[in-house]
Amino acid sequence: MRFSLLSVLALSFAGACSPEGAPAERRALHGEDVPAYLRMIGEDRTKVFRGVQAAAQRVEPAYRGEVDAAERARRLTDMLERVDAPRRGVAELVYSPVLYIGGTDQEGTLLAEVGVRDGAKVGVGSDYRPFAVVQEALGGTPGHAVVDLADVMEEEDGPIDTWLFAAPIYGADAEVMGALVAGIPLWREAQRLTAQMRLEQADAVVAGRVVWAYLARGDQAYASREPTASNDVTDAVPDGATRSAGLARSPRGYVTDFSLFRRWYGLAVIPLPTLAEDVHLVAFRANAPE
Repeated sequence: MRFSLLSVLALSFAGACSPEGAPAERRALHGEDVPAYLRMIGEDRTKVFRGVQAAAQRVEPAYRGEVDAAERARRLTDMLERVDAPRRGVAELVYSPVLYIGGTDQEGTLLAEVGVRDGAKVGVGSDYRPFAVVQEALGGTPGHAVVDLADVMEEEDGPIDTWLFAAPIYGADAEVMGALVAGIPLWREAQRLTAQMRLEQADAVVAGRVVWAYLARGDQAYASREPTASNDVTDAVPDGATRSAGLARSPRGYVTDFSLFRRWYGLAVIPLPTLAEDVHLVAFRANAPE
């Protein structure tokens, strides 16, 4: 399913409709912010999907020849570092929200990884076999899905919901030798959405407009490095049950409003089936006080 303007225009409007509500914010979310967020997510999906396939081709030499696991891992690490290099690497990955890249063996075990941002470490030796998207890549089909990497991330507590991309790595005889994996934690993508929207609306933000984008899965809502960001609207993010109930009434998404600290906010909840059926965009907007 692709994001389209038709799906955005079909959003349901709910909440206060009186002058005391936030009709301007709701209209702006519906007509401006939500389409822009969906465009950004679509661009990231297309770019990173293309990037992991290009990177898989770049690291193929590491899988050639009869070498032991340690030597293959050393070669792969060297090639992943080249993929990550700003000037000579794969631009679709280097200049994206991707946090790390890695390569598995034929069984789905991570042989090597490189933290593309913030020194992220996934954990060499981690077993990626439980993830269907990696299994599909090992079968020759690239793809992406949202998974919980908590079990394979080093020194992490709680869920690490991550948009994981995977592409097959072929050997010299066209046999699939492993999978190239690249991860965008949901907090990273949400952080990118908010930052880009604030940049595009810089003058209004300087004047006092508030914009936030969250990506939510179940009761976890991500806006920054921490599972819940430290900002005024965090507690206003609907929990999983509330979002599901609203989307049951309006499957394409809904827009409402609420008052917080004597200020009105617009709130949009949008399903993101291209990522996962249980992942939602939660967007906030409050215009500058007049």
